[in-house]
Amino acid sequence: ATDAAGNIATVSVSVYVYRERVTEEMLWEQIDRLIAAHIPTSGTKEQQARAVYDYVYYAIAYDDHSDKNDWVRAAYEGLRTGSGDCFTYFALSKAFFEYLGIENMDIHRTEGIVDERHYWNYVNISTDPGAPRWYHFDATPLRGEYHSGCLLTDAQIRAYSQGREDENGVRNYFYAYDPTGYPPSDSTIINHTLAP
Repeated sequence: ATDAAGNIATVSVSVYVYRERVTEEMLWEQIDRLIAAHIPTSGTKEQQARAVYDYVYYAIAYDDHSDKNDWVRAAYEGLRTGSGDCFTYFALSKAFFEYLGIENMDIHRTEGIVDERHYWNYVNISTDPGAPRWYHFDATPLRGEYHSGCLLTDAQIRAYSQGREDENGVRNYFYAYDPTGYPPSDSTIINHTLAP
């Protein structure tokens, strides 16, 4: 837009136009083929979760845009385009977990801490219903650093958040969420992460 004095203002927007509704059946058809090629169906839940991490981490290129209204569509679009943001990584991981029957919960950064949102998964890799083993699972590659988000404890994600600063020097924000709605993670460290 240009006003009478010649001042110019611009704004960029992303518009998503879909010709068809994405159904779970459409997503499962894609996931079924990927599981046959990449995920050990006879493996333990931990082995399956690690294989899901490896596939999602490397199959999706980071792009800071996605439609966050529907995880099924986000997972499907991530597979179709090969790109997406943290919601895409979360949604595609969730699709694998749902299909494999691995109990999982959705986690996202508590609104109001920082402006940007972040999504990740919480998975139970136990085979004993009476002794759950919950771990944080974040397949999103983090720009400029290597950080494995595969099967981390509450203590590990707290340590990562304490060590990471945003562009304003704020710490303790990255995995900041309300833990009251979630069971505590297993305390056994089964994956070592590199802090920033």
